[in-house]
This record gives sequence, structure tokens and C-alpha cells, in this order.
Amino acid sequence: RSIWVTGVQTCALPIYVLANAGVTMIAEDIALDDDPAFQQGIGAATAEGLAKHGIFVSSSAGNLGGRHAPRVTAAGTGSGPDGAVGPFTGCPNAPDNVVKLRGDDTTYNLNLLPGAAILPTLQWSEPRAVFPTAGQGGFTDLNLYLMDATGTQCLASSTGVQADGVGDTIEQFTYQNTTGVAQPAKLVVDVQGTSSAKKAPVLDLRWRALSAGVQTIDPPERAGSMNPDLYGDRKSVV
Repeated sequence: RSIWVTGVQTCALPIYVLANAGVTMIAEDIALDDDPAFQQGIGAATAEGLAKHGIFVSSSAGNLGGRHAPRVTAAGTGSGPDGAVGPFTGCPNAPDNVVKLRGDDTTYNLNLLPGAAILPTLQWSEPRAVFPTAGQGGFTDLNLYLMDATGTQCLASSTGVQADGVGDTIEQFTYQNTTGVAQPAKLVVDVQGTSSAKKAPVLDLRWRALSAGVQTIDPPERAGSMNPDLYGDRKSVV
């Protein structure tokens, strides 16, 4: 028997339920944006465990290909978003050491129509503080910002702390345009610190549309956009 699973989940329980019910072919489209992108997580471990018992599990591939930035080295440029020098308002930290996300471009331009909601997720190739590396963490402190069109005002941010192998290497937030008019915005990644990192990690930046009206202006990159729960790159840089 085969079945297709869809939706947004926070664990692999639905796959186990289907396997226990006798399903032998499972195709899933479960969005696990916070599952590790650079190492095996609970989704991949679940699928591999079931495969050993003759159950085929297939994950959707590239379902965020239209909302995914190129995987690049997270090296700071010593400047602000698109060269902005501030002052920066509404930001918990000044985004003044941003990363080149596409060529020499240090921002990813979006347009959010009225009511549009977005879920950006940033991960990088240092250990996640989750299964199977619980208790570990990152060395490079990256922050994720959503800036206005000028690059000087923060609309939303995620600024968790990572240093010396402590702190989960993920930044994620939700934002909704409640202004009543179209809102140009920029996704920005900033290097807050590098602590004892041996080299700059590779980042993975994707943004999920939680509603209609999320428009990507800059060209996206499909490479690396596969659902991380089953097909994530399992190499970590420490």
C-alpha cells in the first residue's frame, strides 16, 4: 500500500503511524523547515530506520526552489545591507557586517503584498543543538533580519547567540505585512561574531510563504532547496 502525506509537522510521528498501519510506500510533503539542513535530523533518521524494514519513504524535492538563496560562505563584508551605514532602527544589533548572498548583493529583495505572511529560516554548516547532536552548537554567530527598502529599519529579526560550540545554529521568525499597502523588504544575514570558528560556514537561507502575496524579486536558487528532513547535506563544519 502507498500513501501521500502532506502538511506542516514538527516531528516524524505521522510517518511512524502510517508504517505501523501497514503502509509500505510513503511519499511525504511535510515542511520541516527547522530540521537540520546540514546534518541528519529526526526526519532522515526515521526514514532510514523504516527503510531497513522494507518501507520506502520519499520526500518532496525542491518544494522551496522558488524561495531559496544560493548556498554561500557566511563571511562578513564589514558593511551594512546594500551599503547602508545606518543608523539602524528597530534592530537588536546593528547589521553592519552582512554577508554577500548572491554575487556581490548583500540582500534578498522581496515584495510583501497587504496581509502577506512569511517564515524565513537560516541555518549554517555547524552543529545543530538537536538530535543527533543535542548538547552541541555553533561557533559562528549569525543573525537574520528582514529590513525595509532602505536597509536601515528592521521589520523582524532572529538573533540567537552562538559561540564556542554553544547555541543552536538556526535563526527563524515570522512576519506579516499589516500596513495595508505593498511592502518592499530585504532579507539580510549578518555575522555578529566568529568566536573559535576555524573557518566561515556555508549558509542555507529559505523563506516559506505562509499566505498569498509573498513575492521574490531577486532570482532564487534551487540548488540546496530540497526538503532538509530527508535529503539535507549531513556535513558539518566545526
